[in-house]
Amino acid sequence: MNPWFVGLLIVVLLMTAGALGFALLVVRQRERLVTRLEAFAPRPRAPGNGSPAAVAAPRPGALAGWVMLDFELPSLDGGMMTLSRWRGQRVLVTFIQPNCPYSDELLEALERSAASRDAASTQIVLVSSGEAKANRRWTRRYRTPYPLLLQQDRELADEYEVRGTPSAYLVDGEGRAVSPLTEGVAEVLELAGGSDPHASRGITPLAPLAPFPKDGLAVGTSVAAQRVPRLGGGEIALSRYRGRPLLLVFLDPECAACDPLWPLLAGLEAANRERALVLVSRGDPERTRALVAEHRLSFPIAQQRLWEVSHRFGLTLAPSACLLDRRGALAAAAAIGVQAVLRLAESGSDAEADAPGGSASWAETDPTADAGAAAPVAPGQVRAAHAEADADLDGEQPLVSAILTTRDRPAFVAMALRCYAQQTYSNRELIVVDDGERFPLDEAAVAAVGGRLLRVPPGTPLGTKLNRGIEVARGRWCQKSDDDDWYGPDYTATMVREVLRHQRLACRPLLARLGSFLVFDLARWQVRQAPPTFGAGGTFFFSRQSWETRPFRALPANEDHWFSTDQQRVGTWMPLVRADGIFLQVRHHLVASERDHAWTHMQQGPQVEDYLLQLELYPGGPDALLPAEALAFYAALRGDA
Repeated sequence: MNPWFVGLLIVVLLMTAGALGFALLVVRQRERLVTRLEAFAPRPRAPGNGSPAAVAAPRPGALAGWVMLDFELPSLDGGMMTLSRWRGQRVLVTFIQPNCPYSDELLEALERSAASRDAASTQIVLVSSGEAKANRRWTRRYRTPYPLLLQQDRELADEYEVRGTPSAYLVDGEGRAVSPLTEGVAEVLELAGGSDPHASRGITPLAPLAPFPKDGLAVGTSVAAQRVPRLGGGEIALSRYRGRPLLLVFLDPECAACDPLWPLLAGLEAANRERALVLVSRGDPERTRALVAEHRLSFPIAQQRLWEVSHRFGLTLAPSACLLDRRGALAAAAAIGVQAVLRLAESGSDAEADAPGGSASWAETDPTADAGAAAPVAPGQVRAAHAEADADLDGEQPLVSAILTTRDRPAFVAMALRCYAQQTYSNRELIVVDDGERFPLDEAAVAAVGGRLLRVPPGTPLGTKLNRGIEVARGRWCQKSDDDDWYGPDYTATMVREVLRHQRLACRPLLARLGSFLVFDLARWQVRQAPPTFGAGGTFFFSRQSWETRPFRALPANEDHWFSTDQQRVGTWMPLVRADGIFLQVRHHLVASERDHAWTHMQQGPQVEDYLLQLELYPGGPDALLPAEALAFYAALRGDA
């Protein structure tokens, strides 16, 4: 063989091997940068889930090709079921509901076709709502072999933008919608692999959610049949007060805004013997007993654990009050705040709809008349009590429990721990909940910043992780912390100050969020301003009593959206805190070697990173906001030299 040819062949082989080695190096680098695709990553929702979201889709339902939320719902037969359990198989997620004739028609058709269907081709999953007992009674006459899952309310239907029943999505083995939202018996049967030319095409609309009353029930609403739990046991029947006006006062022993009213209650009772007085306290019964003894209160005392009694009257505030007329109906708008409660008490008689004391006043002026001769409320007494309470509040540092959830993000969680350690607010604790499998968190690293590590099984839903952390936390206030965002040193102090400021006039279940927050696009090294009405899910700051009323749902994603939705439904106040520079939501898609985001696409399909380009640039970018240590950390994640 020609030696020149042999030499040329060797050179070519060496170049080819080098190219292949380089390609393999690139692939491996890419594998380090791109984490594995999460099984059934959630399709993002409308604003309210803590992330900027696009305008609602022009038609109901997801579009074909969208990744559907991997739900976790209880089965009517017991246990929990998820969409991802059928990974690799087509699934027909079918929404039905009791008292829907079209759902009955669909179940009858599915029963007839069950024997001839190829179960291996498409798994039918039925999703209903309501109580398990009612659903068993409804479905027992249909012999369908398909699992029936139950929503608490309509959470999955809302997530999937279902308007009525029957409706369905056909989902492929990768968790993506094969079909858009399909409505009507005939259409759903066609997706199931059958057909019936005579089947109905209508749907029964889902019942609208009743909004929580704003600051009390309407004037004229009868509440005479209500019975409230008495402190110490038994009940107080409001019907026993028919024939005389009744003032219901709601107080919270742990609420500084209520403090000025406790010493005035005996005087309110003595001022008007024709009007009955019942106090509804909440929380720790022993704390209530101590205040009752301290102020020598002799009228009936009711006790609620959370806000369950207040909810019956459309209230989640303290101090507040309702005045009932002689027939047991609300005689005036609810009073909110010490001054408004006193004015409502002074009206005293069988007031009608135009009685004073409406919640719109929220005034901080002195009462215009004494509360009575037996124990008078002197002019200026309330103002002095408020000034004393404000002084205590200014020095108050309630314990704040930061709940940090993480999974397989070793670099990001190290920065998160540093962010916690650098907080200027002193009265705080850290609970880290980790379900990491590849990179389980080192307990010593958490202990080094004064935190506690709670390990849970890999794959534990994010909502469950948050609940587990709050269960062991000791703080009256809870702070949800994301492991891949940046929190400035004054973050916790700012949130506490703003929350306490909102609680000065009246205390109520509260879920605060940072509004108009900043988004750090790591790939482009840019910071952009989110719209003013958006609240970041990584900045949820809420009272423990709010969480106790409605905990996080056991969802693998979008848990912040559903937490805020559930809180709103029970009257929780949801203020937005404005403070630039104390928090950055960090977007690191395909840049850092850490596990990627669960939230990757906007509601109408575009990637979040593409949507960021629509937001206004923040002057100076990250260099104007972050300390040198953080800048060096994020630059290293990008692979900057």
